[in-house]
Amino acid sequence: MGIPELIVLLIILIPFIVIAVLRKYYPNHLWVGIILCLFFGGIGQFYIPKGGWYFFGLALVYVLLNAVTHNPASSMMIANSISVPVIWWRFSKLNNGKQAT
Repeated sequence: MGIPELIVLLIILIPFIVIAVLRKYYPNHLWVGIILCLFFGGIGQFYIPKGGWYFFGLALVYVLLNAVTHNPASSMMIANSISVPVIWWRFSKLNNGKQAT
């Protein structure tokens, strides 16, 4: 395995490492979840447990948008921007209407 492969592996693993660390030290903070979704898109859904289903749902939105528009950049931008309201909704569901911090 050469240097380019290691760089790609690090680029893939860094968001998951950041999310795992923030989940440990700042659990259930809405602002952390929103920032993660802004920076990492659908991967930020893993901040709350059972985020895999929502990640795959957002990935499906990306695939469908890409099939319709044939523009990967705009499809990714739309799918990533949908990620923020999704995590907001998940926090409201998690806290049962309580004020999230």
